[in-house]
Amino acid sequence: MIGFSALLKDRPDLAGEARQYAERIDTAGRALLGLINDILDFSKLEAGEMVLHPVATDVVSLARETMELFQVQAADKGLALDFISTLKPGPRLVDPQALRQMLTNLISNAVKFTDTGQVRLSLADEAGALRATVCDTGPGLSSDEQARLFKRFSQVDNAITRKHGGTGLGLALCRALTNTMGGEITVQSQLGQGATFSFWIPAPVVTAPDTDDAAPAPKDVAHLRILVADDNPVNLELVQVILQAVGAEVSTVADGAQAVAQAAEQAFDLILMDLRMPVMDGYAALKTLRSTPGPSQQTPVFAFSADVREGLDLSAFDGVVSKPITPLGLLEALKPLRDSQV
Repeated sequence: MIGFSALLKDRPDLAGEARQYAERIDTAGRALLGLINDILDFSKLEAGEMVLHPVATDVVSLARETMELFQVQAADKGLALDFISTLKPGPRLVDPQALRQMLTNLISNAVKFTDTGQVRLSLADEAGALRATVCDTGPGLSSDEQARLFKRFSQVDNAITRKHGGTGLGLALCRALTNTMGGEITVQSQLGQGATFSFWIPAPVVTAPDTDDAAPAPKDVAHLRILVADDNPVNLELVQVILQAVGAEVSTVADGAQAVAQAAEQAFDLILMDLRMPVMDGYAALKTLRSTPGPSQQTPVFAFSADVREGLDLSAFDGVVSKPITPLGLLEALKPLRDSQV
Protein backbone atom coordinates (compact mmCIF):
# COMPACT_ATOMS: atom_id res chain seq x y z
CA MET A 1 0.00 0.00 0.00
CA ILE A 2 2.77 2.43 0.93
CA GLY A 3 4.84 1.57 -2.13
CA PHE A 4 2.04 1.93 -4.66
CA SER A 5 0.68 5.11 -3.04
CA ALA A 6 4.18 6.60 -3.29
CA LEU A 7 4.29 5.75 -7.00
CA LEU A 8 0.83 7.23 -7.46
CA LYS A 9 1.71 10.49 -5.70
CA ASP A 10 4.72 10.98 -7.98
CA ARG A 11 2.71 10.78 -11.19
CA PRO A 12 2.91 14.20 -12.90
CA ASP A 13 -0.49 13.71 -14.56
CA LEU A 14 -2.36 13.19 -11.27
CA ALA A 15 -5.11 15.77 -10.76
CA GLY A 16 -5.21 17.89 -7.61
CA GLU A 17 -8.06 16.10 -5.85
CA ALA A 18 -6.75 12.66 -6.81
CA ARG A 19 -3.29 13.64 -5.55
CA GLN A 20 -4.81 14.70 -2.26
CA TYR A 21 -6.52 11.32 -1.93
CA ALA A 22 -3.25 9.52 -2.75
CA GLU A 23 -1.42 11.54 -0.09
CA ARG A 24 -4.09 10.64 2.46
CA ILE A 25 -3.75 6.95 1.60
CA ASP A 26 0.01 7.23 2.00
CA THR A 27 -0.30 9.07 5.32
CA ALA A 28 -2.83 6.57 6.67
CA GLY A 29 -0.69 3.64 5.53
CA ARG A 30 2.39 5.00 7.25
CA ALA A 31 0.41 5.69 10.42
CA LEU A 32 -0.87 2.11 10.41
CA LEU A 33 2.64 0.79 9.80
CA GLY A 34 3.93 2.88 12.69
CA LEU A 35 1.24 1.51 14.99
CA ILE A 36 1.96 -2.08 14.01
CA ASN A 37 5.70 -1.58 14.43
CA ASP A 38 5.20 0.00 17.87
CA ILE A 39 3.08 -2.95 19.02
CA LEU A 40 5.55 -5.51 17.67
CA ASP A 41 8.58 -3.70 19.05
CA PHE A 42 6.99 -3.28 22.48
CA SER A 43 6.10 -6.97 22.56
CA LYS A 44 9.69 -7.90 21.68
CA LEU A 45 11.05 -5.54 24.33
CA GLU A 46 8.79 -7.04 26.99
CA ALA A 47 9.86 -10.54 26.00
CA GLY A 48 13.53 -9.54 26.05
CA GLU A 49 13.89 -10.39 22.37
CA MET A 50 14.64 -6.94 20.96
CA VAL A 51 18.11 -6.98 19.41
CA LEU A 52 19.83 -3.61 19.07
CA HIS A 53 22.35 -2.94 16.31
CA PRO A 54 24.65 -0.07 17.34
CA VAL A 55 26.70 1.31 14.47
CA ALA A 56 28.66 4.50 13.82
CA THR A 57 25.91 7.08 13.36
CA ASP A 58 25.83 10.78 12.53
CA VAL A 59 23.46 11.60 15.38
CA VAL A 60 23.15 15.28 14.52
CA SER A 61 22.08 14.58 10.93
CA LEU A 62 19.70 11.85 12.07
CA ALA A 63 18.05 14.16 14.60
CA ARG A 64 17.80 17.07 12.16
CA GLU A 65 16.25 14.84 9.47
CA THR A 66 13.75 13.46 12.00
CA MET A 67 12.80 16.98 13.03
CA GLU A 68 12.30 17.99 9.41
CA LEU A 69 9.70 15.24 8.95
CA PHE A 70 7.29 17.35 11.01
CA GLN A 71 7.74 20.65 9.18
CA VAL A 72 4.45 20.38 7.31
CA GLN A 73 2.41 19.53 10.41
CA ALA A 74 4.09 22.32 12.37
CA ALA A 75 3.59 24.86 9.58
CA ASP A 76 -0.11 24.01 9.37
CA LYS A 77 -0.43 24.99 13.05
CA GLY A 78 1.93 27.96 12.86
CA LEU A 79 4.48 26.30 15.13
CA ALA A 80 8.20 26.99 15.03
CA LEU A 81 10.54 24.00 14.99
CA ASP A 82 13.94 24.65 16.55
CA PHE A 83 16.98 22.37 16.61
CA ILE A 84 20.06 22.93 18.77
CA SER A 85 23.11 20.70 19.14
CA THR A 86 26.19 21.17 21.31
CA LEU A 87 27.50 17.65 20.70
CA LYS A 88 31.19 17.10 20.18
CA PRO A 89 31.92 16.26 16.53
CA GLY A 90 32.14 12.70 15.36
CA PRO A 91 29.84 9.72 14.77
CA ARG A 92 28.31 7.97 17.80
CA LEU A 93 27.93 4.26 18.46
CA VAL A 94 24.16 3.87 18.71
CA ASP A 95 21.28 1.96 17.12
CA PRO A 96 20.04 4.55 14.58
CA GLN A 97 16.59 3.02 14.14
CA ALA A 98 15.95 2.91 17.89
CA LEU A 99 17.17 6.50 18.31
CA ARG A 100 15.04 7.69 15.39
CA GLN A 101 12.01 5.89 16.81
CA MET A 102 12.38 7.61 20.18
CA LEU A 103 12.88 11.04 18.64
CA THR A 104 9.95 10.54 16.28
CA ASN A 105 7.58 9.63 19.11
CA LEU A 106 8.62 12.59 21.26
CA ILE A 107 8.56 15.18 18.46
CA SER A 108 5.27 13.82 17.10
CA ASN A 109 3.63 14.16 20.52
CA ALA A 110 4.99 17.67 20.99
CA VAL A 111 3.69 18.86 17.61
CA LYS A 112 0.39 17.04 18.09
CA PHE A 113 -0.45 18.58 21.47
CA THR A 114 0.98 22.07 20.93
CA ASP A 115 -1.33 24.60 19.28
CA THR A 116 0.80 27.76 19.52
CA GLY A 117 4.44 28.59 20.05
CA GLN A 118 7.27 26.20 19.32
CA VAL A 119 8.78 22.74 19.63
CA ARG A 120 12.51 22.53 20.28
CA LEU A 121 14.85 19.55 20.03
CA SER A 122 18.28 19.85 21.62
CA LEU A 123 21.22 17.45 21.77
CA ALA A 124 24.07 17.63 24.26
CA ASP A 125 26.88 15.60 25.79
CA GLU A 126 26.36 14.53 29.38
CA ALA A 127 29.05 12.56 31.22
CA GLY A 128 29.91 10.52 28.16
CA ALA A 129 26.28 9.95 27.20
CA LEU A 130 23.91 11.53 24.69
CA ARG A 131 21.18 13.75 26.12
CA ALA A 132 18.20 14.52 23.85
CA THR A 133 15.52 16.95 25.02
CA VAL A 134 12.20 17.87 23.40
CA CYS A 135 10.46 20.97 24.77
CA ASP A 136 7.08 22.33 23.74
CA THR A 137 4.81 25.26 24.62
CA GLY A 138 1.69 23.11 24.84
CA PRO A 139 -0.93 22.89 27.60
CA GLY A 140 1.37 21.10 30.04
CA LEU A 141 0.57 18.16 32.30
CA SER A 142 -0.51 17.77 35.89
CA SER A 143 1.40 15.47 38.23
CA ASP A 144 -1.40 12.87 37.97
CA GLU A 145 -1.24 12.97 34.18
CA GLN A 146 2.54 12.62 34.21
CA ALA A 147 2.24 9.50 36.35
CA ARG A 148 0.22 7.80 33.58
CA LEU A 149 2.30 8.90 30.62
CA PHE A 150 4.66 5.93 30.28
CA LYS A 151 2.06 3.22 30.84
CA ARG A 152 0.96 1.04 27.94
CA PHE A 153 -2.14 2.16 26.02
CA SER A 154 -2.50 5.11 28.39
CA GLN A 155 -3.83 8.53 27.42
CA VAL A 156 -4.15 11.42 29.83
CA ASP A 157 -7.88 11.61 29.14
CA ASN A 158 -10.55 10.49 26.68
CA ALA A 159 -10.91 13.96 25.19
CA ILE A 160 -7.28 13.89 24.00
CA THR A 161 -7.80 10.44 22.53
CA ARG A 162 -10.80 11.62 20.54
CA LYS A 163 -9.16 14.85 19.36
CA HIS A 164 -5.65 13.64 18.54
CA GLY A 165 -5.90 9.86 18.19
CA GLY A 166 -3.15 7.46 19.13
CA THR A 167 -2.95 4.38 21.30
CA GLY A 168 -0.73 5.54 24.13
CA LEU A 169 2.11 3.20 23.14
CA GLY A 170 4.66 5.77 21.98
CA LEU A 171 5.96 6.93 25.34
CA ALA A 172 5.85 3.43 26.82
CA LEU A 173 7.98 2.28 23.90
CA CYS A 174 10.40 5.18 24.44
CA ARG A 175 10.88 4.19 28.07
CA ALA A 176 11.37 0.52 27.16
CA LEU A 177 13.92 1.41 24.47
CA THR A 178 15.91 3.75 26.73
CA ASN A 179 15.96 1.12 29.47
CA THR A 180 17.15 -1.52 26.99
CA MET A 181 19.91 0.81 25.82
CA GLY A 182 20.98 1.45 29.41
CA GLY A 183 19.53 4.95 29.65
CA GLU A 184 16.62 6.78 31.19
CA ILE A 185 13.74 9.06 30.12
CA THR A 186 12.05 11.74 32.22
CA VAL A 187 9.36 14.43 31.91
CA GLN A 188 9.02 17.84 33.52
CA SER A 189 5.83 19.84 33.12
CA GLN A 190 3.30 22.14 34.72
CA LEU A 191 -0.20 22.94 33.57
CA GLY A 192 -0.16 25.86 31.16
CA GLN A 193 3.63 25.87 30.85
CA GLY A 194 4.39 23.21 28.28
CA ALA A 195 6.31 19.96 28.72
CA THR A 196 9.92 18.85 28.50
CA PHE A 197 10.79 15.23 27.72
CA SER A 198 14.42 14.25 28.05
CA PHE A 199 16.33 11.01 27.68
CA TRP A 200 19.96 10.01 27.90
CA ILE A 201 21.58 6.92 26.41
CA PRO A 202 25.16 5.69 26.13
CA ALA A 203 26.49 6.88 22.77
CA PRO A 204 30.31 7.00 22.73
CA VAL A 205 32.10 8.85 19.96
CA VAL A 206 33.53 6.47 17.36
CA THR A 207 37.18 7.32 16.79
CA ALA A 208 37.68 5.06 13.76
CA PRO A 209 34.70 4.59 11.41
CA ASP A 210 33.98 0.94 10.70
CA THR A 211 33.19 1.66 7.05
CA ASP A 212 35.40 0.97 4.06
CA ASP A 213 36.37 4.45 2.89
CA ALA A 214 38.29 3.00 -0.03
CA ALA A 215 35.25 1.26 -1.48
CA PRO A 216 34.48 2.03 -5.14
CA ALA A 217 31.74 4.52 -5.83
CA PRO A 218 28.20 3.10 -6.20
CA LYS A 219 27.08 2.27 -9.68
CA ASP A 220 23.77 3.30 -11.20
CA VAL A 221 21.14 0.54 -11.42
CA ALA A 222 20.21 1.41 -14.99
CA HIS A 223 20.69 -1.51 -17.40
CA LEU A 224 21.42 -3.95 -14.57
CA ARG A 225 19.88 -7.42 -14.89
CA ILE A 226 18.08 -8.06 -11.60
CA LEU A 227 16.31 -11.21 -10.42
CA VAL A 228 13.69 -10.79 -7.69
CA ALA A 229 12.46 -13.81 -5.69
CA ASP A 230 9.35 -13.27 -3.56
CA ASP A 231 6.18 -15.30 -3.01
CA ASN A 232 4.06 -12.13 -2.73
CA PRO A 233 2.91 -11.07 -6.23
CA VAL A 234 2.19 -7.51 -5.07
CA ASN A 235 5.79 -7.09 -3.92
CA LEU A 236 7.04 -8.48 -7.22
CA GLU A 237 4.87 -6.08 -9.20
CA LEU A 238 5.94 -3.09 -7.12
CA VAL A 239 9.68 -3.84 -7.36
CA GLN A 240 9.35 -4.46 -11.08
CA VAL A 241 7.62 -1.10 -11.64
CA ILE A 242 10.23 0.80 -9.60
CA LEU A 243 13.30 -0.82 -11.17
CA GLN A 244 12.05 -0.81 -14.74
CA ALA A 245 11.33 2.90 -14.38
CA VAL A 246 15.07 3.53 -13.88
CA GLY A 247 16.12 1.28 -16.75
CA ALA A 248 16.84 -2.04 -15.03
CA GLU A 249 15.97 -5.38 -16.62
CA VAL A 250 13.87 -7.30 -14.09
CA SER A 251 12.97 -10.99 -13.88
CA THR A 252 10.70 -12.31 -11.12
CA VAL A 253 10.14 -15.74 -9.51
CA ALA A 254 7.92 -16.92 -6.68
CA ASP A 255 10.27 -19.08 -4.58
CA GLY A 256 13.90 -19.90 -3.93
CA ALA A 257 13.97 -23.01 -6.09
CA GLN A 258 12.85 -21.01 -9.11
CA ALA A 259 15.49 -18.40 -8.32
CA VAL A 260 18.24 -21.04 -8.27
CA ALA A 261 16.99 -22.48 -11.57
CA GLN A 262 16.90 -19.05 -13.24
CA ALA A 263 20.36 -18.17 -11.91
CA ALA A 264 21.74 -21.44 -13.30
CA GLU A 265 20.59 -20.49 -16.80
CA GLN A 266 21.17 -16.73 -16.93
CA ALA A 267 23.74 -14.23 -15.70
CA PHE A 268 22.29 -11.59 -13.35
CA ASP A 269 23.97 -8.52 -11.90
CA LEU A 270 21.93 -8.67 -8.69
CA ILE A 271 19.46 -11.00 -6.97
CA LEU A 272 16.91 -9.79 -4.42
CA MET A 273 15.99 -12.80 -2.26
CA ASP A 274 13.00 -12.88 0.11
CA LEU A 275 13.86 -14.82 3.28
CA ARG A 276 10.51 -16.55 3.81
CA MET A 277 9.24 -18.41 0.74
CA PRO A 278 7.59 -21.77 0.06
CA VAL A 279 9.44 -24.69 -1.58
CA MET A 280 12.85 -23.16 -0.75
CA ASP A 281 13.48 -20.19 1.52
CA GLY A 282 16.02 -17.44 0.92
CA TYR A 283 18.76 -18.95 3.10
CA ALA A 284 18.60 -22.33 1.38
CA ALA A 285 18.43 -20.71 -2.05
CA LEU A 286 21.54 -18.63 -1.36
CA LYS A 287 23.45 -21.67 -0.07
CA THR A 288 22.45 -23.70 -3.14
CA LEU A 289 23.33 -20.85 -5.49
CA ARG A 290 26.81 -20.42 -4.03
CA SER A 291 27.57 -24.16 -4.22
CA THR A 292 26.28 -24.68 -7.76
CA PRO A 293 28.46 -23.69 -10.73
CA GLY A 294 26.66 -21.34 -13.08
CA PRO A 295 26.66 -17.85 -14.64
CA SER A 296 25.27 -16.25 -11.44
CA GLN A 297 27.13 -18.28 -8.82
CA GLN A 298 28.99 -15.22 -7.49
CA THR A 299 26.27 -12.64 -8.21
CA PRO A 300 25.56 -10.31 -5.23
CA VAL A 301 22.45 -11.48 -3.36
CA PHE A 302 20.55 -9.02 -1.16
CA ALA A 303 18.21 -10.19 1.58
CA PHE A 304 14.75 -8.85 0.77
CA SER A 305 12.66 -8.88 3.92
CA ALA A 306 10.69 -7.07 6.61
CA ASP A 307 12.63 -9.02 9.27
CA VAL A 308 15.92 -7.14 9.08
CA ARG A 309 15.68 -6.03 12.75
CA GLU A 310 14.85 -9.46 14.12
CA GLY A 311 18.44 -10.31 15.00
CA LEU A 312 18.71 -12.66 12.03
CA ASP A 313 22.14 -13.64 10.74
CA LEU A 314 22.34 -12.02 7.32
CA SER A 315 26.13 -12.16 7.06
CA ALA A 316 26.01 -14.50 4.06
CA PHE A 317 24.10 -11.89 2.05
CA ASP A 318 25.80 -9.02 0.23
CA GLY A 319 23.23 -6.44 1.31
CA VAL A 320 19.73 -5.87 2.61
CA VAL A 321 16.58 -4.34 1.13
CA SER A 322 13.96 -3.86 3.80
CA LYS A 323 10.19 -3.92 3.45
CA PRO A 324 7.79 -2.13 3.19
CA ILE A 325 9.14 -1.02 -0.16
CA THR A 326 9.27 2.59 -1.30
CA PRO A 327 10.87 3.80 -4.54
CA LEU A 328 13.48 5.92 -2.75
CA GLY A 329 14.16 3.27 -0.11
CA LEU A 330 14.69 0.57 -2.72
CA LEU A 331 17.05 2.63 -4.85
CA GLU A 332 18.99 3.81 -1.78
CA ALA A 333 19.40 0.20 -0.62
CA LEU A 334 20.98 -0.70 -3.97
CA LYS A 335 23.69 1.98 -3.74
CA PRO A 336 26.32 -0.29 -2.14
CA LEU A 337 26.64 -2.22 -5.40
CA ARG A 338 30.28 -1.85 -6.43
CA ASP A 339 31.71 -1.62 -9.88
CA SER A 340 33.67 -4.80 -9.25
CA GLN A 341 30.47 -6.68 -8.41
CA VAL A 342 28.37 -5.69 -11.42
